[in-house]
Amino acid sequence: MAEFGAGPGVLLVHGWEGAAADMLALGQRLAGAGHRVVAFDLPAHGESDGERTSPFACAEVMQALGAASGPFAAVVAHSVGAAATLEALRGGLQVGRVVLIGAPARYRDYLNAFGRAAGLDDHGTEALRAALANRGIDVAALDGPRIAAGLSQAALFIHSADDRVVPIGDARENAAAWPGARLLAFEGGGHRRVLAEERTLAASVAFLAAEGPARGD
Repeated sequence: MAEFGAGPGVLLVHGWEGAAADMLALGQRLAGAGHRVVAFDLPAHGESDGERTSPFACAEVMQALGAASGPFAAVVAHSVGAAATLEALRGGLQVGRVVLIGAPARYRDYLNAFGRAAGLDDHGTEALRAALANRGIDVAALDGPRIAAGLSQAALFIHSADDRVVPIGDARENAAAWPGARLLAFEGGGHRRVLAEERTLAASVAFLAAEGPARGD
């Protein structure tokens, strides 16, 4: 875990098969804007222990970090890290503002895509889903719009329209379901490059510096 800067705490959460270093540009910009930044490797990622994880396990770690290294004024998360953030918020993680970048709407869609990429038919994908359920991982429970509808934090979704991993429609669904959420959409950031885009950095800093509730566009 890395911690730098001083001021209101911001927790940075990277995406699947990523690492805390993916969020470095954001972290540096936020620290320079007067925030205490905490970045960490999700379980089974980077330098963290373990060989397997799930968004649910990642959410538990986030809640533990909130208790040990918080309080956090905000969370900035990317991709599956955004899905884990939704679960952590549903589980009681206390923050006032949330920035979600390249956030998927429904985790089960990505299980289905993984199954197709692995050559599984519908029966094989269903067997994989059942195996995960036996380990306590209910992929259908990670439904972004359904979770978002019950949240009250000020939220900003950032998404590049040319994201080939998570379609822009996912961001629109999530933002529409989250009361008062804003959506910043632009071209040219892809799924990972978006993290270092000046538009992402500037919008994140401005949103976390704002006071009062966010207003939907």
